[in-house]
Formats: sequence, structure tokens, C-alpha cells
Amino acid sequence: KDRSELPENVKRNVDEATSAFNRARSLSLFPDMRYPWYLSWLAIVEQKPEQAISLLKNAVRIAPKHAEALSDLGSVLASQGQWQSALDAVKKSVALMPDNQAYQRQKLQFAQQAQDLESYVEALEAMVPHTLGPHRRQRLIEIAHHRLQLGDRNKAQEAIQMLLKENPQDQIGLELLKRLEQ
Repeated sequence: KDRSELPENVKRNVDEATSAFNRARSLSLFPDMRYPWYLSWLAIVEQKPEQAISLLKNAVRIAPKHAEALSDLGSVLASQGQWQSALDAVKKSVALMPDNQAYQRQKLQFAQQAQDLESYVEALEAMVPHTLGPHRRQRLIEIAHHRLQLGDRNKAQEAIQMLLKENPQDQIGLELLKRLEQ
């Protein structure tokens, strides 16, 4: 069955099961990094973010392709207001697992806080295929607007075309199309 045809609760269950499977698989692939990674969780619970950051950096040094450890590092860095460093860490998670929507949401949030418009729009674009209804429309409008700001007329046009394909009379889509043609 196509994922888009599944009820939301089933999609969540599939996502959770996939995440648990990937977590279990990652632990067997990266056994040396488990110890600092687990200790980092303890440091987080004990509200020792600097210690958690140090442990997570060690875990990532040992296993640079461990997406979850990179994501955790990004979260702790973000909690300390280190938005650009958090974004850099989560970009690596996204590169390893581009379809993981949790990592894309992190990238979106951290990019917004770091004021990195290109990364922000990249995250929006990655999220569109997984977004339905009015949220999808809003994301497409935002992508088109920001791509025009960034001077990327081709990607702006793609977003506008997607928007108008779903609703040829969409007023904002038509306004963006006029702006594109100027």
C-alpha cells in the first residue's frame, strides 16, 4: 500500500517501528560509541549540557555516521543557544537519513534560529512530500517566496507550479507567478 493511503496513526506506528529498528541496528553497527552516547543521556537528564556535548562529540568522533547521535548533539547544542553548531550537526543527520522527518524538522528549527535561509528552505522542500492539506499549501508558498528572495527562480517556479497544480485558482500562487514573471 502507498504510504499516502495509510491512516495517520498507522504511519506513526510504522515510523516508530522503523526508528526502533534503526536504533537497534545502529547500536550493533557502532558498539564502541554506545558508552559515551548512553552517558550523554545521563548528563542530559542530570542537566549537565556541557558534559553531554563532550560525550556526544566523542560518540560522533567514534561513529561519524550515527545519525541519531548527531541529532542528539544538535539538540543539546541548540538547548545552549549554539544554533549554527546545532544546525551543522543535524545537517549531517539529514545527509545520512534524508527521509527522516524528525531530522528535517530539527533542521528547519535550527536553520530558522541560525538565520540560515538556504538550509531552512531545503528542509521545507524535503518536508513537502510528507505534508498534506493546508500545511502543504503554506510550505509551498513559503518555499516559492524564499526561493525568489534567494534568486533561485527555477526552484521558485517548481514550488509555484506544484501549488497551482493542486489549485489552479490559488490567489497567492497566481500572485507569486506574476512576481516570478517580472
